[in-house]
Amino acid sequence: MNKNFYMKASTYYHTLKYLKLTQLYGQFVFRFKRPRIKFTTNASQKKVNAKWTLPILELPQLSLPDRLTFLNQEKNITDKDIWNSGTGDEKLWRYNLHYFDFVNSKNFSNEGSWSASIIHRWIKENPPVNGCGWDPYPISLRVVNWVKWILNGNIASQEMLDSLYLQSRYLNKRIEFHILGNHILANAKALLFAGLFFNGKESEAWFKKGLKLYNKQMKAQVLEDGGHFELSPMYHAIILEDLLDVINIFKTFDKEIDACWLKQCKKMFFWLQAMSHLDGDIAFFNDAAANVAPTLSQLHEYSNRLGLNNKLSNLDSVQSFSQSGYCRIQKNNMLLLADIGNIGASYQPGHGHADVLSFELSLGSQRMIVNSGTSTYSESDERLRQRSTHAHNTLVVDDKNSSHVWKSFRVGRRARVRDIKIQKLNHFLLLKASHDGYYHADKIIHTRLWKIENNKLLIEDSVTGEGIHAVDIYFHFHPEIQVNQVQSNSFDVLTRSGLKIASIKMNNDSQLVESTYHPEFNVSIANKKIVTKVYQPLPAVFQTTIEFND
Repeated sequence: MNKNFYMKASTYYHTLKYLKLTQLYGQFVFRFKRPRIKFTTNASQKKVNAKWTLPILELPQLSLPDRLTFLNQEKNITDKDIWNSGTGDEKLWRYNLHYFDFVNSKNFSNEGSWSASIIHRWIKENPPVNGCGWDPYPISLRVVNWVKWILNGNIASQEMLDSLYLQSRYLNKRIEFHILGNHILANAKALLFAGLFFNGKESEAWFKKGLKLYNKQMKAQVLEDGGHFELSPMYHAIILEDLLDVINIFKTFDKEIDACWLKQCKKMFFWLQAMSHLDGDIAFFNDAAANVAPTLSQLHEYSNRLGLNNKLSNLDSVQSFSQSGYCRIQKNNMLLLADIGNIGASYQPGHGHADVLSFELSLGSQRMIVNSGTSTYSESDERLRQRSTHAHNTLVVDDKNSSHVWKSFRVGRRARVRDIKIQKLNHFLLLKASHDGYYHADKIIHTRLWKIENNKLLIEDSVTGEGIHAVDIYFHFHPEIQVNQVQSNSFDVLTRSGLKIASIKMNNDSQLVESTYHPEFNVSIANKKIVTKVYQPLPAVFQTTIEFND
């Protein structure tokens, strides 16, 4: 058998060995067993017991009466084929259309009749159970959005209520046990919404099932330090909004709020605050982009409307999240966020990047060193590049990824972090960690140290092991940052206005290279990166010093 066969077999082995039996069995059921459901309904809405609190309104998405914009792409939606054509990013756009977030967006507050018309159009043009709109995840988000739309003061026709009931009935038989992660939380949330919204024994069964699923998955997915276990700040914010929505509908239908949810809510707010830059928006670790999830500020305002006591906290200069594998260090106006954790979640790492020992750095509200972001979920070279170690601020050995990311959402062999050390002393702050992502190649271990002293950040990378290897180190800069090469190993860092804010010096010759930054889906902005490339025997030590201007 040839080498390619063994490489492929190894990839599948290291990918599949982490899966739960629930996922393997769920794959079989999801692929080969289609549920049979009754298509007749006579749905009736339950009486609301208390005031529904206005949730977070989505960003405006209506361009013209017949055009909608999602993921920075505008499309005409008049053709009935708009619901199901396309693959990759095209399909993701259509998924967003099926979610119906737009009926609860800011510029739809006076568009109840238009919203009703497109809802009825969906019912007519998406018969049960055909097309991607009947996939469990779009159903889950759509059920919640239609219920929100009604509770926001709109009147639902009997046709809409019957369709909403039928979708919930079908979802109840199509829970995504084969995926788990944020998908099954979305399924459970939808069952809770439908179960509380409708009258009858069937909806009561949905509620009980949704509640059991939601409690079990929240305990499994929200880590002790407050982070969501997929380790994406973007998905963390989505899960936090989901929790606030669940609390909202429980209050509306006079159901007792689980005290555990309130504790998780506080922890999740604290985590998100710590993992946000001083500009108020999230850091880009793993799959993360702006304008997908609500901001910390929006979530906090929603929490206040619900009467929850989730005040923003005073963060320590060093804040470590040991379960999530992140560390936040702030000194004066300098903020460093570092990834010192394993790829997660182990059995659902689809949104993970090969970004171990990467970091982001900002000065005040200005982001300076940034991970490259996420602009696509399509199976493509660009998707692989954005998930790669090269797209992050860390070290690459022999042009390989520290964890084997493949396809759009797969991870094979994974780096494991060890020997974490955090010191907080009067005159300096220190963070140090190692990983074995390259150990299979000559027992290589990468260790990175960050040391902050006065107005200086020292980054020391040591690579131990055997043999001669190519070692590359990357630092990617925000597009608003100018970088000028002064000498072969030194650079000046300036704001767009020309104000010098820092100088960088390495102990090896380096190059300033063109790159791209992806702060949103389908957005690519030119930026700069510093690349150090060497080919030498191991062990080796590389030092980068960033000195900040006062």
